[in-house]
Amino acid sequence: LRNLSQVLLESPGTLRLDDSAGPSVGGNRLSTATPIFLRGTLALTGNNTAVSTESVGPLTIEGQSFITVTPGTAGAVLTIPTITRANRAILNVRGEGLGGSGATQSRIYVSTPPELVGGGGTGVETSIIPWAVGYNTQNGSTATFVTYSATTGLPPLDGAEMPFTNFSSPVSPTGNYRVGTAVTINSPVQVNALALTGGQLSGIGTIRLGSGSLLDPVGTTVLN
Repeated sequence: LRNLSQVLLESPGTLRLDDSAGPSVGGNRLSTATPIFLRGTLALTGNNTAVSTESVGPLTIEGQSFITVTPGTAGAVLTIPTITRANRAILNVRGEGLGGSGATQSRIYVSTPPELVGGGGTGVETSIIPWAVGYNTQNGSTATFVTYSATTGLPPLDGAEMPFTNFSSPVSPTGNYRVGTAVTINSPVQVNALALTGGQLSGIGTIRLGSGSLLDPVGTTVLN
């Protein structure tokens, strides 16, 4: 695979870099100069003895694209030089303990990270990649927004970075929030990003999203 001029992966195809039996002899399985055009899934499977590390070439995503890391008990790290979004693509990143600090976690690093949008701080003001969705398991059970950290790579936001709100109290116009119950909005509000995790959203008010990111993985009822 190291001599390929490019990789074009269509949905529902998966390109799996499998270190479960040990690392590849001679280093990375793909050349770091080989561009990857992703419409399917790029996956890394780790090893139970030593940390698995793989680096690939520049990535261009289209449609619903997925990167999945399965770390094993020793952890796994995938490094990508750049990610280019084409045709309004959505990037889904998945991995057991993705972006966590433990030795057995999965991490995805981007040498030149995508632009972040938001408050530029911590907690609810954590900036996000507006076209990325993250899951902290490889099966992708709970979807959240994604940020970037030079330390932990592409971690999904946690509860403190994306708290629940019913908009009865003031919210930050650059904050990220979740709605999980029946909420009525009759006045204009602005947030950076909003995830709908259940319940019902109603009222005559408008919601302005600074990042343009609205996540609704469960099919929340919206009446307006």
